[in-house]
Amino acid sequence: MKITRAPGLMKYPYTIEATEEEFRAIRDAIPEETNQGYTILKAEACMECDGRTERIVLGRTVTRLGAQYVTWESIVNENGEIDYYWGHYFDDYGEALHDYYKRLMEKFE
Repeated sequence: MKITRAPGLMKYPYTIEATEEEFRAIRDAIPEETNQGYTILKAEACMECDGRTERIVLGRTVTRLGAQYVTWESIVNENGEIDYYWGHYFDDYGEALHDYYKRLMEKFE
C-alpha cells in the first residue's frame, strides 16, 4: 500500500494506492453506521455548534416487504454518541433520496 500527500489544500489531501485485497481489508475494518435496523447509506453534516454536529442521514433496511428507506435528522455529540430524530419513511429509494436532499437544503437556507 502506498499513501501520498497531494499538493495544496484539498478536501482529501491524500491518495492511497492499494491492491484489491488491501482495499477490502480497509473497507471491512470500518464499521457500518446503523440505527433501528437501518444501515446508513448517506450522512451529511449541516451545522456544528458547541461540540455537536447536526446531520441529515439516509438509511435502508430490507424486510419481508422489500427495501424500506428513512431520512433522519441526527446529532453527533462531542463524545461520538449519535441521536436520530424526526424520521421520514419511504418505500421508494428515489423519493427518500429526494427528501434527503430537500432536508439538507432546508438546513442551509
